[in-house]
Amino acid sequence: MEQTQFWLPYGTLVGGRYTLERVLGKGGYGITYRGTDNRLRQSVAVKEYYPVFWCSRYADKGKNIRVQQGMESQYCKGLERFLEEARTLAQLSGISGVVRVTDFFEENGTAYLVMEYLEGRNLKQVLDGYGGRIPPEVLFPALSPALFALKKVHEKGLIHRDLSPDNIMMLSDGTVRLIDFGNARDTSDNKSMTMAMKEGFAAPEQYRSKGQGQYTDVYGICATVYYCLTGKLPTQAMERLMGAPLPRPSELGVALELWQETAILDGLELFVQKRIPTVEQLWQRLYIAPAAPAPEYEPQPEPPVAEEIPAEEPASVPEVAEVRQPCEDWSWREMEMPEPEAAQPENPELEKINPMDGMTVALVREETPVHPVYEQPKPERYFVPPKAPEPRPTREPTLAERMRRFFRRR
Repeated sequence: MEQTQFWLPYGTLVGGRYTLERVLGKGGYGITYRGTDNRLRQSVAVKEYYPVFWCSRYADKGKNIRVQQGMESQYCKGLERFLEEARTLAQLSGISGVVRVTDFFEENGTAYLVMEYLEGRNLKQVLDGYGGRIPPEVLFPALSPALFALKKVHEKGLIHRDLSPDNIMMLSDGTVRLIDFGNARDTSDNKSMTMAMKEGFAAPEQYRSKGQGQYTDVYGICATVYYCLTGKLPTQAMERLMGAPLPRPSELGVALELWQETAILDGLELFVQKRIPTVEQLWQRLYIAPAAPAPEYEPQPEPPVAEEIPAEEPASVPEVAEVRQPCEDWSWREMEMPEPEAAQPENPELEKINPMDGMTVALVREETPVHPVYEQPKPERYFVPPKAPEPRPTREPTLAERMRRFFRRR
């Protein structure tokens, strides 16, 4: 049996000026068509509110939607949120990184949102084109404009709450657009929010009606980066709260700088207090390498203090010596000489007696004449006495001499 078609056929006119052509995508809450603005003669994207679990339509029987019995309240609330998305995007029309809304209206029991037509692919399609993993050198430059656009959205007091590879478009001209603001909410009024969850990309606080903020989008964008780098869906937040691990990208074979990997994991922290709080800080952590830490100061040992050596006293200058020459008379060799007595020095400045050569050496200070011009004393001279010849040993007296001495004593 052929499935009943619920989307509008080719050539359907809505809003009095937009002709629908083909279906670009279908989701749980809507259908997106490519169309033409007959007034401006340009391509547009038309999004129709169609929650498949609350309504139905038979395209061959008309364009009107029939709400299921008992689902009227939910359907109306969803329709109001859809129109709120249009108003939200109208506030963001001046941001270059956000899809631009040109018109919205209600018709056929539902509502339509007209946006600029984007020629390109979303990150999920880019991921498939790279074989399941986008290299870091391709992904990070492409995501930088999206982070700046998200920062501008936060400055308007809005959060996206549905960031994933499906909602980031990479256009053919190299630019990036954030799309699908159906779950976007205003954080300035501090009201309760509906639970919006996309498995693997939803932060833990999105399972509650309060406590969401800019850090919620930080979790979503980091989960998107994790998925594009590894090709693996991040472990669901509630499973991680029960103890399930989240593998590091490097453990899955991704060649990534350590500081970038740390930034991604810090953005995926379960507890808000530990998570990177803003998109601006996340950008700085992902794109600016941290400075190398300064080396720790190590006090150098002080050099040993040199001991003071007392100055030596100048050596005393020896006094000039006067040499007394020995007598040249050698007649004593032929006669017996009495034992010589120690000669007494005539000079009162006698200082040394040399017992080795029997010579008396007297050290006498020579009178130094004064220089006639400069009156400077001349240096003292040293006088070395010539060495006297060694005395010959006394010979034994002859027999005649001994006899002569004997009779002489008689």
